[in-house]
Amino acid sequence: MNDADHNVDDIVPLIQLDMMLAEMGQGFNAYLERRAAQDLLRRLQAMSDADLARMGLARTQIVSHVACQLGAGTLAA
Repeated sequence: MNDADHNVDDIVPLIQLDMMLAEMGQGFNAYLERRAAQDLLRRLQAMSDADLARMGLARTQIVSHVACQLGAGTLAA
């Protein structure tokens, strides 16, 4: 069967399914990024001030550092 054999009633559900899966995928990507951000935040918060300083961070900068990583899209790689 080729594309010419399909009528609109056959194609519309396929398009709807494709759109639904694409939306789910984008939501899943956001979920993965949020999880990665939460994990990074927990890891950094568990570090000592000395360890943070070696990374060039102060404890008060943790949240903004994680937010910048999230904004840059570098978390869920």
